Amino acid sequence: LDVRKARKSESRGTMVHTSHSDEKQERLQEKLRDELGPVICGLLDQSSGIEDILVNEDCRIWVKRTGSAFEQIGELSGRQSRGAMMTIASMQKTTVTESKPVLETQLPIWKYRFAGLIEPVVLSPSFAIRVKSDKKRSLRDLQRQGILTTKDDPRNRRSEQEDFRALLMEDSAAMLECNLSPSTINVRP
Repeated sequence: LDVRKARKSESRGTMVHTSHSDEKQERLQEKLRDELGPVICGLLDQSSGIEDILVNEDCRIWVKRTGSAFEQIGELSGRQSRGAMMTIASMQKTTVTESKPVLETQLPIWKYRFAGLIEPVVLSPSFAIRVKSDKKRSLRDLQRQGILTTKDDPRNRRSEQEDFRALLMEDSAAMLECNLSPSTINVRP
């Protein structure tokens, strides 16, 4: 009889523990949304076409959209950035401290890649969120967007780099010849 009571109370305890754990996660998610603010959360919730979201040391929020340059879209205080990083670390069961100032993990809720830094590595907390692409792009798409170029494209510096390497190789060979000429080798009897 006592064994049955113990089992019933254990099962209730597990249910309470699970409920408490779920409640804690919900509170942490709400806290993280508050700390990231409406601008970043809005971008993450509607992430189509977004590649990167950055918060720099100067507290400015930058976003990189597919096919476009980075643009500044707002600000997030250093206090909010630090709070968000501490919450993310807690949710991922890790820490970020002055002695461990780098946080690289998965962003809870959205599951995107997250990397952040705090003092003393940076003057003010800063981080980057890498959003997974919502669509696959073909090589032709990349070429149309100017991300990928053909070999003869004037924007392609590869031919210039190859010319420069060839020039370096010629100069190196000439220098080696000069250094090894009989007049520069001193032979002691």
